Amino acid sequence: MRVVQGTWMAAGLACVGLAYVGYVLPGLPGTVFLIGALYCFRRGSSKFEGWLLNHPWFGRTLREWETYRGMRLRTKKIALATMWIAVIVSAVMYWSKPIVEGIVAGAAVFATWYIWTRPTVPEHAAVIVEQEATSRQNEPIQHR
Repeated sequence: MRVVQGTWMAAGLACVGLAYVGYVLPGLPGTVFLIGALYCFRRGSSKFEGWLLNHPWFGRTLREWETYRGMRLRTKKIALATMWIAVIVSAVMYWSKPIVEGIVAGAAVFATWYIWTRPTVPEHAAVIVEQEATSRQNEPIQHR
């Protein structure tokens, strides 16, 4: 059992590392890896799961995803804007490689569709998620 938990823990830490890289490098998504880390930590470490859900930078976004399987409109706009800036930079850098441009553009179109079709979390719902998080902050997270 310890080996399985350790494997989930290692996978979660790898996802967190990739998420941090994704927040620095344009074109690599960060939040997707944090959602993956949350999935892994849920199976490997309630301590790290709690750390992610209560993190000051991205805890709110993860709690909203967990509750509503969606994101706030502002979050969608920021994600799409930064992604398309990265696509434009890539297009300029790889101007002479149309295959690379096509792959990047295709991935961006798919990602745009995916992000835009997720439910939009209303602002009042985000407040409810924050209140629930504050009330649960001192409670240990149970493995599901």
